[in-house]
Amino acid sequence: MNVIQPKINGALLDVYGAKMLEYSVGPVSYENGYYRPPRSMFPVRLDADIGLRRVQIKLDFEGPNMRQIAMAISNLTAQLHKEADLFLPDGFHYLCCFDEQSTPEEKAPWIMQVEYTFSGLRHGGMCSVKLPSGAGAKKVFIEGNYRAPVVYTVSPKGAKSFSVGDIAIANVGAADVVIDGIRGKVTQDGMNKYLDATMTQFPVLEPGLNTVNVVGDVDVRCDYYPLYM
Repeated sequence: MNVIQPKINGALLDVYGAKMLEYSVGPVSYENGYYRPPRSMFPVRLDADIGLRRVQIKLDFEGPNMRQIAMAISNLTAQLHKEADLFLPDGFHYLCCFDEQSTPEEKAPWIMQVEYTFSGLRHGGMCSVKLPSGAGAKKVFIEGNYRAPVVYTVSPKGAKSFSVGDIAIANVGAADVVIDGIRGKVTQDGMNKYLDATMTQFPVLEPGLNTVNVVGDVDVRCDYYPLYM
């Protein structure tokens, strides 16, 4: 059985002078999943509000003296405030928002123990799918078991306009256009392209097989993180 080494923001924990003692992952929050009409025993299913899950990790920090241990805790905490992408021994990634840190507890003259708590979502590694070239209906299979925001990178190949799914882009130049459903932006050559976009929402695809209609002579790559309940 292979042992999975946990990572924080892509780095092994020994980079921070830390070792993982425990971790826990709670369930996703679930609200507004049904409506029961008055005087009826039969509920009507709704598109529920699926939220984040509680993620906790307990770490031991070791060092030659208390100052270096305190600096290691401080450095990791500062990183987690900015970004918290955890890879845990269950084999999943957790993209998290920092919630709180416990008071460091001395376990030995060279060891301090800290517990971190986050709110996060469970996901797999980034997947990349290249759609067949040219216009037409394209089949895209999305892994995971929950709908995933996707990023379309579109190479115009001389096209002045195009559409991918329900999103149309006008006034296209030579550079790639990125329709980013994860970060909620549309850019071309790093510049904001949202005003040239006709759209009602950023792209999201359901788990399983999807059909994406492409109009225009373009190449399209679809990137996404598989999401898991």
